[in-house]
Amino acid sequence: MDCTYCYLPFRKMNHLMPVTVAEAVAASVNPWAANDPAFEVVWHGGEPLATGREHLAALMSPFKGVKHSVQTNAALVDDAWCAFLLEPTVHVGVSVDGPEDMNTHRVTLAGHPG
Repeated sequence: MDCTYCYLPFRKMNHLMPVTVAEAVAASVNPWAANDPAFEVVWHGGEPLATGREHLAALMSPFKGVKHSVQTNAALVDDAWCAFLLEPTVHVGVSVDGPEDMNTHRVTLAGHPG
């Protein structure tokens, strides 16, 4: 997607978070999560599902005792993603563009309506 309202620079570049970054973050937050059963890690910015299921699973795996959430436009959600999000349970927030006239701002990288 290349929505005209997107606030992310460099969104056309394919830069995935390295698993080592997730591991470093997890090392610092896992002790907090151990003391708070409501501790949540929210994956957002860009499109978390665009990383692919295997990579997103690798990013999530270092976190222990946390709830995971993704914020998505849901354009990539299919049966396989639904199965992934159910095991383990990942909370899902879906971004909605609003009234039909606002949807003209939601476009693909090729410039077509999304």
